[in-house]
This record gives sequence, C-alpha cells and structure tokens, in this order.
Amino acid sequence: NEIESNNLVLKATFSSPISIKNPSLGIVVFNHLSNPVFGTNSRMHNKGYIDKRCKEGTMKLTINDLPLLPGHYYISIYFGDSIADFEIYEEVLKFELKDNLNNSLKTPDTKYIGSTKLQNVEWNLL
Repeated sequence: NEIESNNLVLKATFSSPISIKNPSLGIVVFNHLSNPVFGTNSRMHNKGYIDKRCKEGTMKLTINDLPLLPGHYYISIYFGDSIADFEIYEEVLKFELKDNLNNSLKTPDTKYIGSTKLQNVEWNLL
C-alpha cells in the first residue's frame, strides 16, 4: 500500500475455504476527525474488474490524483462478495498527504464540501 505522486495504490490478498462469487474489496477513507471523506468498492467502481468465482486472489485498487487536502487520513477495509461484506476492518491503515502534493488545488474548506467525487478509479482482480 502506498501513496506516490498523489496516487493511492492498495493491494489485498485473500484466501477462503469456500469459493467466493465475484470477490469485492471496498475502502472508506476518513479524515483526522474520523469523518468519512469518500468510499469506493469493486461493486460501484468496476472499471477493469472481471467477475469470477475463486477461493483466493489479490485485488488491487488504484486511485489516481487523490482529491484530498494535506493531512492525516485513515482507511477502513471491507471484504465480501457481489452481495454483502464478510469482513470489516475499521481504520486499520493510516497515511499522510504533505502540503506540497496539492499546492495547485483550490478546494473549499472541508466543512463545506464534506465528500469528494472520485475520478480515475480502477479496480483489478489479479
């Protein structure tokens, strides 16, 4: 998992004793006050995602050009299938964006905008 040039790349490997139809990974990103900023999962942003049944695999999420202001953020992870989540891990990952990453961004204060529309999101089931 990494933040590089304002892009988030997250990989998660899973293994199950039973075959899972269309494994789904999701995240919610929270700000330093534990308020949700945005969320995505392979059900709602399925560009590059191929449905299949499997017992194990690696899922990769790439979000280019994170539309976030500098600060500390936390990520909750959700894993399931095409219908429901089986596992939830609350705020288990942390990252920080430095001031120089968004120096050209002219974004209103987060108390006014609250959520962010994601663009350039691609999920892959590897």
